[in-house]
Amino acid sequence: MKILTIAEVEWIFRKLKCGTARGVEECLRVAFQTFGRKNVYKGLVGKSAILFYLLVKSRHEGRVAVAALLVFLGKNGKWLRVDARELHDFVEWVKASPECVKDETVLGAEKFIKKYLINYLK
Repeated sequence: MKILTIAEVEWIFRKLKCGTARGVEECLRVAFQTFGRKNVYKGLVGKSAILFYLLVKSRHEGRVAVAALLVFLGKNGKWLRVDARELHDFVEWVKASPECVKDETVLGAEKFIKKYLINYLK
């Protein structure tokens, strides 16, 4: 699996003119961390869900989180086929979710990603 790098996320910030990528390194570290040589977040969908959640919750714009998610999926030959309105509503749902339901929100993100995940031909 190809991971998303800080350089790629910084590129997204520059392209979207969203200020600085402060805090993004921590989001990437968490999404791709291991414990006892095992991935904490399993597979492409698990890593995508936590990365998306953390980027949304770390006070970055939703469009940065969406762009980072799509770049990460694209690097791994996948994409989301979803209506723009539904994607926007999903971002807002994650933004509005209370911290005390983080695990449930990440599971919801996994379900959302699985539902709309397609193979992406390069």
